[in-house]
Amino acid sequence: MLIPYGTDAPVYHIPVGTIGLIATNTAIFCLTLDTNTTPYCLALGNGLHPAQWLSHMFLHANLAHLLGNMIFLWCFGLIVEGKLGWWKFLPLYLAIGMTVGLVIQVAMLGGLSSHALGASAAISGIMVIACLWAPENEVQLVWIIFYRPYYFEARTLVVGAWFVGWDIVYLCFIKSIASGPGAHLLGGLLGVAAAFVFLKRRWVDCEGWDIISVYATGRKEGSSRAKIDASQDKAERDVKRRLIAERVEAGRPQVTVFLQQQNVDAAVRLFSKLQEIEPTVAWKRRELHVVVTQLLQAGRGNEAIPFMRELVERFPDCDPSVRLRLAWAMLRMQQRPAEALRILSRVHVGSLDARQQDSYRRLVAHAQRLQAEGVVELSKG
Repeated sequence: MLIPYGTDAPVYHIPVGTIGLIATNTAIFCLTLDTNTTPYCLALGNGLHPAQWLSHMFLHANLAHLLGNMIFLWCFGLIVEGKLGWWKFLPLYLAIGMTVGLVIQVAMLGGLSSHALGASAAISGIMVIACLWAPENEVQLVWIIFYRPYYFEARTLVVGAWFVGWDIVYLCFIKSIASGPGAHLLGGLLGVAAAFVFLKRRWVDCEGWDIISVYATGRKEGSSRAKIDASQDKAERDVKRRLIAERVEAGRPQVTVFLQQQNVDAAVRLFSKLQEIEPTVAWKRRELHVVVTQLLQAGRGNEAIPFMRELVERFPDCDPSVRLRLAWAMLRMQQRPAEALRILSRVHVGSLDARQQDSYRRLVAHAQRLQAEGVVELSKG
């Protein structure tokens, strides 16, 4: 038994997506031990069921099936998510698995009734992508022979080729796309397509160590010089990130000072500069409340709208009065009754006091009156 468990590939994003998928798969397996999961498996020979294209990816036949998939997901997900970040990795992973489910279900229409389950097709796609994006990086493996472990390392491309090769051998005997090897190879083909699309469109930065760059230019990371250069590049990026974090950390307290001084313009300008330095910086709940309040008190309702919108979208449990004020601004300042009604639909009327309930009713009535008069909303600004 050959098991990959680690890699020396650089990881520039915390693998929250990979960890989240492992936790979700494990939790679902534990929660469904005594449950009939057949309705959620991929039904074969029995029509198309789009919901199953997703649900079958989170089901496993037994503990060994789950552990095997999760080990592979950890090793190769670490490489791919480490280059993409979870916001690109998760849609890619789900798209591969769901596409495999669709293709297999279509291919088996009219065939014998059966079902399939498991995340291995999506994981195979991720494995192939890792091979194409980091072919020269090493994967740590353990080969268990007669219950005795042997540890060694091999290049990612070699490891991927080994497992793909075995799937091809098995498929030659089984000759069914709906089999495990068939699904693995289909996921792998989708992984090849996705890997090259991401490289072509520059949606991923492999720092010149993807398979095209390595083999087209004859560049090999096997040399000590190349490994030293890669380490230095990573060190430089780490220093840059640390400097950015220090600048942001130094600027945040000044934003609070400006708000305490009721200098909302200075606070907003400074925060905009911080976001230019680090786009992930976000307003805190208390800060947004203060900005909205100060702008409204200054009679600058239009300028307060984006801050109110951010407050209700990022903090759905915020004070309902914020939603009421945002709906009022949509009606009075932007003539957008449909948007106002959408905002009001998320207000729990029972949580409002008598005055707020009266305001709620008047806002709803005003929005409905504008719609009856034919007010048309031209944008979503």
